[in-house]
Amino acid sequence: MWFLLLIGIGFYNLHAYGFRVLRAVNPYYIVHYFRRRGKEGWISLGGVVLSTTGTEDMFADLGHFSVRAIQLSFSFVVMPSILVAYCGQAAYLTEHPADVVDTFYRSIPGPVYWPTFVIAVLASVIASQAMISGVFSIITQSLSLAYVFQK
Repeated sequence: MWFLLLIGIGFYNLHAYGFRVLRAVNPYYIVHYFRRRGKEGWISLGGVVLSTTGTEDMFADLGHFSVRAIQLSFSFVVMPSILVAYCGQAAYLTEHPADVVDTFYRSIPGPVYWPTFVIAVLASVIASQAMISGVFSIITQSLSLAYVFQK
């Protein structure tokens, strides 16, 4: 549900503000960007890498899903959704550069703002529960193997 919402908002912004930002996916423009920006360009790459780290939570559930299922879902659902969402936000920023601090929420069209907000909160709750469950599982296994809290 979350990824469908992301891709929908991304396509809306691309349609509303222009598709020219898709040129950034072309390797020519990427190389040109790094040459032009120098060290600052490479530092910004950290933000790009960070944008995909949220998907690592999927790997915490490897016990529930096969590796193949995670690979397919990342390739055909997660990555396209994230790519379209970020390109949509970039398109939005071409017309509203002052909104760079809060781009995601400001780029959401008015009628779907509150449903998006509610789904974002629910997704956060689900992700935090998965994190708590994962930590509990690791602590339980560490205790049973006597790796921690030994007398």
